[in-house]
This record gives sequence, C-alpha cells and structure tokens, in this order.
Amino acid sequence: MTWNWVGMKDTGMSGQTSTTGASGFVSEDVLGTSLTPPSGGELQTALEEFIFSAQAKPGDRLPSERNLASLFSVSRQTLREVLRSMEGQGLIKVQPGRGSYIQDQSKTGPFRVVNAARQGLVTPADLIEARLMIECATAGLAAIRRTDEDLEVLRALCNDHMQPTTDPNESVLADVKFHERIAEASQNPVLLILFSSIKNLVFGTITRSLTDHTISNLGLPLHLKVVEAIEARDSEAAQEYMRQIMLIGQEKYGDDLHLPLAKVLRNQAQLDPLHRKLIDAAAEMVTETNSKNQEENEEM
Repeated sequence: MTWNWVGMKDTGMSGQTSTTGASGFVSEDVLGTSLTPPSGGELQTALEEFIFSAQAKPGDRLPSERNLASLFSVSRQTLREVLRSMEGQGLIKVQPGRGSYIQDQSKTGPFRVVNAARQGLVTPADLIEARLMIECATAGLAAIRRTDEDLEVLRALCNDHMQPTTDPNESVLADVKFHERIAEASQNPVLLILFSSIKNLVFGTITRSLTDHTISNLGLPLHLKVVEAIEARDSEAAQEYMRQIMLIGQEKYGDDLHLPLAKVLRNQAQLDPLHRKLIDAAAEMVTETNSKNQEENEEM
C-alpha cells in the first residue's frame, strides 16, 4: 500500500478513501500548504510519528521524495539526509527507483523494544516472559534490601488503592507504582532501568488485567502475599508470589496472549464501554512516541 498524506488520498484495502495529516507541520485544513518549514530533526520526528501510528504498518511505501519535500516545504537535500538517517536506524528501507518502505522492527537489526511497541509488535506473552525475569529478581532483592519506608508505601498501595471498590483509574496507577516501588526497593539501578524501559507496556497489561474481574480478583491477594514476604525478608517467597502474579495473565488471557498488546487493549475497549476511556489511554501509552527512550535505547 502507498500512503498519502495531507492533500493526497489514501485508498487502503478496505477501499475507503481518507486523508492523513503529518503532525506539527501540516493539517487537513490547509490541504498540503506548508507552514513553517521544519528542521531536519523535526522532520524526522514527524515522519516517525506517522510510521509508528496506527495508519502505517511494515511494508507500506512512503510518499515520493518530491511529494514529501513539497508537503513539508523542505529541500530535497534535507529530506534525503533525514531518510538516510532513518534508514541507518532500520526504520525504513530506501530502494532506488522504487521508494522508501517502512521496515518491520522485529526483523531489522537489533530488536528495539520502543520501536517494536510503536508498531504494536509486543504481545502480552512477550511482556510476561520479560517481567518474569525482571520482576521476580526485583522482588527477591527487595525482600533483602527493603527499608521500612518501602514497606509502608507498598502496604498503602495495596490497602488503600488496589481494593475492588477503588476507582479503576486509581487502581491501575497504584498497581504500576507497586511494581515500580519494588524495583526501587531492590536497590539495583540496572533492574530499575529495565523496569522503567517497559513501564508503559506494563501499564497496558495491568489495565487489561484490572478491567477483567476474573484476573483482578486473583491478583490482589497475591500482591498482599508479596508484601508479606518482603516484610518477612523471605526472598524466595517474594519471588514465588511475584511469579504467580505474572502467570495469571498467561493462564487467563486466552487468545489475547499472542495478539499485539495495543490490539488487545483496543478490543477490550470495545467490549468494556464503562472503562473505554481508561483502556484507550493505555493503548495510546503502549504505542506513544517517546524520543528520550528511543535515544537511550540506541545508545545501549
């Protein structure tokens, strides 16, 4: 499929025609009339926003250089430098005489979790595997190294913010903070960095779980067990209860387990109108553009 932006029509597989705008520089109202010409960095950001949006997918061809340069009011030289940079990062593949094609981030170069998340490639199964390695370790270390303040915060999160009667928005935020606080209590900066790098994805799976009463009813007692083990400085028990929390989703997600997380959330939003706003926000979070995280990921 060839994607066209403002002022250019896109006819997808559905046969419907739509127009798409490039964030920050053009709008549908002006139909391709350029505003302030962007810098090279701003242009790359705009192109990345489109690539990682729900309107694009691996294999799609970007508009021609001539159309892009005209659309953004930049020189062909500036555009080519940006496309060269994006190709170097594995975001696109430039084929002379044919155009620039969006690459599948799971198959080009090192697997970058930020890019994969943006393209919706991360599944709950992927995340559960990663969380088992990261969070069982943080729970075990937290039981050894936790402070009284850590314990007080964890208990408050469970008792005051993660009850069945708690507002779902508050529960999700508290649950994410619970896992983050355990990572902090581990006093291992590398584990905290690893958890922070998947925090938005964790937010997505926790939203999926807490809006499913079957899963949430199983999970809360185990969170309390984790806190009790950490209080008792029982590292093995803390790891085991954390492992059981992770495995609830593996056992209860059904077909959702191997679907892209963003799609899981969007499907859930359709099935759960009461929590649609919360779930839609989580879907956006797992696919949002985060330039800072991408830069850090590139440096690692």
